[in-house]
Amino acid sequence: MTATRIAIEEKLSQLLGEYANDPYCREVLVFLRRHPYTRFSRLAIVHALNGHRLCVEQALTHLTDSGVIRRHLENNVPFYSLKEQV
Repeated sequence: MTATRIAIEEKLSQLLGEYANDPYCREVLVFLRRHPYTRFSRLAIVHALNGHRLCVEQALTHLTDSGVIRRHLENNVPFYSLKEQV
């Protein structure tokens, strides 16, 4: 593992602890952790997590507002990914 990847893993582990009481935020983080360099649409994340759409959307909004994940717009469609430096 590279030093950058190790630093990202350590930061993600810390964030998972911080969001221990919010299962949807944790699930989004765990999902994106498995795919650190991929962008996903909101709908793809909802389907991948088999979650309640509203709860997953609220988690995405919270994590984006907190600066944990990044929101990208492509053709007016929001995509989400981990930030380059979490």
